Amino acid sequence: MRYRATFILLLTATFAAWAAGPGEGGGTPAAAEAAPGSLDAEIRALRHDVLEMHAELTAAEKDFLFPASTRFTVFVSLDIPARFDLRAVELRLDDKVVAHHLYSERELYALQRGGKHRLYVTSIGPGVHELTAYFLGTDANGRDYRRGVTRKFEKGTRPAFAELKIANLRSRRLPEMDVEVWE
Repeated sequence: MRYRATFILLLTATFAAWAAGPGEGGGTPAAAEAAPGSLDAEIRALRHDVLEMHAELTAAEKDFLFPASTRFTVFVSLDIPARFDLRAVELRLDDKVVAHHLYSERELYALQRGGKHRLYVTSIGPGVHELTAYFLGTDANGRDYRRGVTRKFEKGTRPAFAELKIANLRSRRLPEMDVEVWE
């Protein structure tokens, strides 16, 4: 609340300085000519302060909405570049659909090159939870492939992370999905 009040105060001061104009308040013509330069510097300083406060407010809001003790983050990784083209992932947490993502060609290329996609961030309380992920894509033969995987896990008092892994099942040349959860 303190940040918003300061932000409003700075915004009001900036508007008042702008509305006053260079000739307001009397003075000599030389003072009127010097005022725009100092006014510009003052506006730049106020803008810098507002941007700093916005960054602080954003960080405070993130910590407030997703405190470290309850934070839960889900990532997607792909370990089979040529045998499975991932098209979409649907994520359920405790029987509620919480995320759904359609992958573009660029995102799929990044995953194939070893990248990880942060799919979902939330706050959950300690206790037992169930994570279900459905993967949609095409296999090496161009056939549609859909597979789901479910994992129960216990969330403690520290931040928790889950990785939805898509790996190659060498015996049948099919993708295998797994969920790994750690704190």
